[in-house]
Amino acid sequence: MIVSIGIVELTAVNLIYIKTFLEIVVTRNFFQASKNLNIAQSTASARISMLEETLGHQLFSRSRSGFEITPAGLQFQKHALNMMRSWEQAQQSIGLDGEVQSMYRVCVQINLWEKLINKWIPWIRQKDPRAILDVDSDYSTEMMNHLSDGLLDIGVMYSPRKVQGLEIEQLFEENLVMVSTHANVLAEVEYDSYVLVKWGRAFLHMHSQTFTTLHNPPLAVGLGPIALKHILARGGSCYQSLSIVQPLIDSKELCIVKDAPVYPRPVYMVYSDDPDEIDRLQLALAGLREVSQV
Repeated sequence: MIVSIGIVELTAVNLIYIKTFLEIVVTRNFFQASKNLNIAQSTASARISMLEETLGHQLFSRSRSGFEITPAGLQFQKHALNMMRSWEQAQQSIGLDGEVQSMYRVCVQINLWEKLINKWIPWIRQKDPRAILDVDSDYSTEMMNHLSDGLLDIGVMYSPRKVQGLEIEQLFEENLVMVSTHANVLAEVEYDSYVLVKWGRAFLHMHSQTFTTLHNPPLAVGLGPIALKHILARGGSCYQSLSIVQPLIDSKELCIVKDAPVYPRPVYMVYSDDPDEIDRLQLALAGLREVSQV
């Protein structure tokens, strides 16, 4: 079922209505949402009625047993979240003295946080001391959606897709190596203590082609840092980004499994090809390029 939702003008009143709508969606309860917002339940109901009248669609279906969000409500939820986020970003970009400040909205996949963002934040602070930073972590699909909606300046990810109006630039290529707390060669890697890190479809395909005995171990995780913490605490082997584990290799807490294949994994930056503030974007991109090489 496809539902067409009209545009809601972003006014202070409508923001209150939208905030009420989102609170009800989260709590699934008009009474609890009203309590959280410190308003009467009748006020919450009136706000939703006004919002439904403005949109021309029912957002919740009501019954004696409770209520459910309608297809129109589900579609509006995404737009409501984007409108609230846009408003919050607009507020952040204006300083307490009313002066508009530079705002950088950057999102990276969580596996890249330590390598990039921990270094990029002090870099951009030094170059633009009054900057407002809105930094987050997410998966490629969500980042691409936020970039398309204009809610992000830069997304750093493994799996971008071509979208009109967005530029894709390879930032660097990381090497995934098998490391272990005890094994120097594959013959010494123990099946029971091996952790399969799901580094994306391409990696899992290559991994399954290479390791018939290690492809379905007792433990598989979606994030590299979790696997790393696990093997350091309990012993074992897994694939990790070489740049992240190099200090642990140097300190001999981990060793590289010498005859295990190395898998290259490119990392990309995605950003608008026609930004509103090109100088600000270029500064942020220059910082990410610089810190990625460190």
